[in-house]
Amino acid sequence: MLLLPLAVVVGAGYGLVRAVLPAGDSSGHSVPRGPVTDQPSPRVVVPPVVAGWQSVAGRDGAYAYDVPPSWTPEPRVVHGWEPGVGSAGVTLAASAFLGEGSCPANEVTSRGGAGVTSSELPDAEAAARQTVTEVGVGAYTADGAPPARVAFGPVEPVSVSLSGKTVPGRLVVADVQPSGDGPCRPAHALVGAVAVAGGSRSVVLAAYADEGSAPRDELTRILRSYRGVPAADRSTTTPPPTTR
Repeated sequence: MLLLPLAVVVGAGYGLVRAVLPAGDSSGHSVPRGPVTDQPSPRVVVPPVVAGWQSVAGRDGAYAYDVPPSWTPEPRVVHGWEPGVGSAGVTLAASAFLGEGSCPANEVTSRGGAGVTSSELPDAEAAARQTVTEVGVGAYTADGAPPARVAFGPVEPVSVSLSGKTVPGRLVVADVQPSGDGPCRPAHALVGAVAVAGGSRSVVLAAYADEGSAPRDELTRILRSYRGVPAADRSTTTPPPTTR
C-alpha cells in the first residue's frame, strides 16, 4: 500500500525531519548551472465529501480522506517514526500536515498530520488501537524519555465505503501526554485512527494534532471521511511547470 515517495519524513519526538530525495542527473556528469524548469507529474484528483474541505488521494486515487483548508495535503509524502521504547514504529502514506514550520527550533516540524498505513492485525479495533499507540508514542516521546502516555477514549463503530459497498470499521481517539523535554513540546495531544479489516490485515487512517491545533471533533471528521473512490469519480490534472 505504501507509495514511492518524493520525500520521506522521519520523526524523532515532538517534530518531523524532512529529507527530500535529490532530483537531477545521477550519471556522474556535471549539471550546467542556470534556470531549471520543473514539470510536475500528473496528479489524481478526487472530490471531497466534506463541504469546504480538500481531499488527500492515495494509490492513484483508489482511496482518499479529507482535511480542513488549514491543512496541507502532501499525498506523495511518506512519514513516520522509527521503532523505540513502547512503539514498534509506524509509517504513514498519502500524508497531510497542519502547521508546517510552526516550531522556530525546527522549520520542518508540524503541529499535526495524517496518513494511511496497514496493520498485520485482522481485527479492526485492535489495529486502530495499535496504530494510535505507535503514533502517540512515536510522535510525542522525546529521545531518552519514557514512552508518552496514551489514554484511549471509547471505540466507536463506523461505516466505510469501499469497493462500492459499505463495510464496518472501528474508530478511536486517545489523549496523549508527551514525555521528556524538547523544543515545541505540546502539553497534550490527540491521536486517532479508523481501521477496516480485510482478510488477514487491516487498513488504517491515523490523524494526530498538538493540543489547541485541531479540536477533537475536527480530527474525528478527518477519520470518518476515509473512503474508497470509484474510478468514475477520479480525474487527472497536470500542474503547470515552474522555473527556478
